[in-house]
Amino acid sequence: MTILAEVELQSLIIRERFVRDTGQWVKLREAYHPDPSRTRIRTMWHDGDIDGFVSGSQKLHTTSGAIIHHVVPAEYKINGCKAVVDCWCFINARLPIHGHDYELKTSLRLLYRCEKFENQWKLLTLEPIYIHDLLAPVPPAPILKMKGLESYRQSYRFTAWMVAQRGIVVANDLPGEDDAKSVEELLGRHREWLNTA
Repeated sequence: MTILAEVELQSLIIRERFVRDTGQWVKLREAYHPDPSRTRIRTMWHDGDIDGFVSGSQKLHTTSGAIIHHVVPAEYKINGCKAVVDCWCFINARLPIHGHDYELKTSLRLLYRCEKFENQWKLLTLEPIYIHDLLAPVPPAPILKMKGLESYRQSYRFTAWMVAQRGIVVANDLPGEDDAKSVEELLGRHREWLNTA
């Protein structure tokens, strides 16, 4: 039973990232619990329920370059009809800046809370733990001058800088490997939720 649940959860999470990257918005919404008040997605650009995340993703999808999430579910913690899945995630984004292309690579972990609803696993939350990132020119693009880069956290500074260029205020307290306390707090909340009846 546990192996079947892990396979189902793996399929759900890989599909959730794929449909988001390919602009399949109905399928993205269907991956999450039907009650938006049960959901919370906290990313660099969104902190709210799934409906807001879907509409925000649609807007970003039309203005940003190609973004691909490579997600690898690595650890499954299952307690009855509840589960927490911890994944490696590697994001590649090809972004046009000042007439040149740049490659943004972000390494992070994604934590999902999942729950059975009408005998199917649905996602409740999505929260990242940032590890490190890199922004590199695609030849013949010049090295980019990034004003204010030093004001962003070490674990997600290039990604935050890019997001800020779109006029989005980036939170400075997101969980990241450069702040062990923020990671432990997030993991602790997930453990408490999983073990609460």
